[in-house]
Amino acid sequence: MNKGIDFVLTLMPCLSVLKVDNSKSIHIFNMLKYDFPHIPIDSNTDYFQFYNVHAFFHQHVQAGFPTEELLRRIEAQGMCKLVCRRIFSVTEVDRLVFL
Repeated sequence: MNKGIDFVLTLMPCLSVLKVDNSKSIHIFNMLKYDFPHIPIDSNTDYFQFYNVHAFFHQHVQAGFPTEELLRRIEAQGMCKLVCRRIFSVTEVDRLVFL
């Protein structure tokens, strides 16, 4: 079982919740830390920024896919479309630097 993929598939719906109601962030980050103690998620990081998601995945999640491809696959499946689109809302120049 790939814990990295499990983490990503748990994180994305959590980001959807945070997009709607940020007051749940303490509970969400505590749950992520409890369920994935080996992945050092930081509640002070803005995971809606592509750079932050890319850097985090690159350092801590061995998903086997480039960050952009992974997020595009999640979006294509209809999962967390709005969150993926928000993450992709950074400029093309910013994204190209980190791909």
